[in-house]
Amino acid sequence: MNLNPQLRTMIDSNPQLREMMQNPDSLRQFSSPEMMQKMATLQQSLFPQNRNTTSNLGAGGLSGTNQSYGSTGCLSTV
Repeated sequence: MNLNPQLRTMIDSNPQLREMMQNPDSLRQFSSPEMMQKMATLQQSLFPQNRNTTSNLGAGGLSGTNQSYGSTGCLSTV
């Protein structure tokens, strides 16, 4: 599998996750429409402020916002 380094590290460090990701039945279950809907519902319940972020994303990230780093070094959106 060609995976990004962060996902590869997660899979390598967790034998149960590695086994699950190599099991065709598990992958089939995770990609079913019912499971995808359940995961989307869970994500919306955990992160309600992110419901409309896809409409704000452009090719370079968030479009239509000015971002700057204040004196504290924290990113602020204007």
